[in-house]
Amino acid sequence: MKDIFEEFLSLSWNGYGVRPKTDIIEDVVIGDYIIARVGGFGLLIVWLVNGNKVKIPWEWLDIFTSFNTIHGERVLWLKESEVRDKIDQIIYKFTLLVNQFNWGKGREFLETLADICSTKTSEFREWFSTETGEKLKPLELRMVDNTILI
Repeated sequence: MKDIFEEFLSLSWNGYGVRPKTDIIEDVVIGDYIIARVGGFGLLIVWLVNGNKVKIPWEWLDIFTSFNTIHGERVLWLKESEVRDKIDQIIYKFTLLVNQFNWGKGREFLETLADICSTKTSEFREWFSTETGEKLKPLELRMVDNTILI
């Protein structure tokens, strides 16, 4: 999958697109007492019961939405059996995450997000920085008393 993403970066990606100017575009119901707040900051998954939040920075959404448009079907066709390392896993899971959000598959979206959080994104961010010279901010899990960078 890394080779497909490298192809995308070299042939199709010209940098980040235009960030929305509004802070909050919409709130989308993901599950019982769970919403996804979409805005210029990115995507914020909010558990209304306990106040926990997962923030996915806008840059991640921009890259993987573009990637999904061009190569998403190829990546999802390969399935997880083609995953060789953590970088492949993040590429596969984020492509799946974008699709699950677009398809309104709340439970599956949350399961994929949990997989991404347990895999962590540091290796992918380092690799991406080496390939493009751009830095990606980490995802954040914000709890009442702590923030964990993913």
